[in-house]
Amino acid sequence: MVIFNGINILAITWGGGAMIEAPAPGGHGYSVAPWQAEPYRVWSLLEMLQNVDAEGLMRCANALGTNLTLPLNDSERAQWQPNVIEKLINDLRPLAEHLGLRATLASVRTLETFQEVKQKEVDRESFFLALEDIRSRLIDELNGIYLFAMEPREKTLYENTQAFGPEVAATFPGAIVDIEEAAKCLAFDRATACVFHLMRVLEVGLQGLAKDLGLPKVDRNWQALLNNVRGVINKLPLTTQAEKDYQSDRQEVVVHLQAVKDAWRNDVMHPRDHYDLSQALDIFNHTRPLMQKLAALL
Repeated sequence: MVIFNGINILAITWGGGAMIEAPAPGGHGYSVAPWQAEPYRVWSLLEMLQNVDAEGLMRCANALGTNLTLPLNDSERAQWQPNVIEKLINDLRPLAEHLGLRATLASVRTLETFQEVKQKEVDRESFFLALEDIRSRLIDELNGIYLFAMEPREKTLYENTQAFGPEVAATFPGAIVDIEEAAKCLAFDRATACVFHLMRVLEVGLQGLAKDLGLPKVDRNWQALLNNVRGVINKLPLTTQAEKDYQSDRQEVVVHLQAVKDAWRNDVMHPRDHYDLSQALDIFNHTRPLMQKLAALL
């Protein structure tokens, strides 16, 4: 997982610049930036470069820098200023509106006042101050936009709403949110948070097993519920092979749940320990088949 800002992404330019059409918030004439229009969607680098029109922004930024240092005498200025003003406005206005760069857009509107009087004498100092103001605001606003970069494996985790499979989701609907959140935390390298959600998932699984065995109260703490479940399983009839298999399968699950409680749950539910990404991935990969086993049994 990598964090970078708007200036970083403009270090790589790409053609295209396809824009997302979205209504302006509040009716103030501002477009919604791509990450605001679809805030939870994962974008590829190509899509991001196209949707922010990185090439167009870099072209405008370079034009601003060039024009600020371009030496001009008075005879050249009358022809040069109107052309520069018109081109900068035509390039910058749609980009600033599309990305929601409000301060930059305000500076562009200031530049438009020069266009309105382009046939008259334009104060050179005021004109260059307006250019510098646009450049400064553009850089500041782009520096204030931050983005995450994901590897393909992380993207798969982030977008998978049924990371443990449809059978687990169907059997344990109460665990769906925590399974999804555990996968998202893993994608964002939030290891301890991932383990926390996984323990909530396993608690739903334990409660489901307790209900299936006919226990009346399933909202007790883990150890008490495990003891009750184990007690019921130990009293199951063992006359036929099917009954023996029934008991054996549930005993196996209880052994795993007890191991989870002793190894991970006690620590993650209290501020005693933190987990790194490798540990969280191991616990994730242990929890998934255990929940799948439970879903198959119940």
